[in-house]
Amino acid sequence: MAETVDYAIGGTTQPSQLRYAKLVVLKRVMKATDIIASNAVLTAAAKIAAGDIIQCINIPAGFIALKTVVDVTAVGTAASTVDIGTGGGDQWQDGIDIATATVKMTLVGDDYGGDTVEGVSYAATDTLDVTYVADEITGSFTVYLVGFMLN
Repeated sequence: MAETVDYAIGGTTQPSQLRYAKLVVLKRVMKATDIIASNAVLTAAAKIAAGDIIQCINIPAGFIALKTVVDVTAVGTAASTVDIGTGGGDQWQDGIDIATATVKMTLVGDDYGGDTVEGVSYAATDTLDVTYVADEITGSFTVYLVGFMLN
């Protein structure tokens, strides 16, 4: 005779640690003066130079990233923009204006390809990077990475 096993969420036989996945939001405040002060090369130049890549969030292996959000809290230098991505790229946000105090959000899609529109899986550890497109000496914004862990 066939056996019916109650293994549904809330069922009596399911391991409790597997019941709920938790959405997490990783964030990092990117204050230009603090970034400059944290690095000898930047301090000597007294600026973040165009093309500088600042690693801002450590992405753990097994993380599924869903979107990024940038909240500009103190405007930067006029016409200043940044790119958000991995490996110094702009996969998440391209040419974000940090000279105006607004919130910018993105969904994965165009740069990662159509098959990743629901999220990007990181099998190995990585970093979310901010690449400065122009020199920057002032301003502050917060980068958020929204997602969840597989395990």
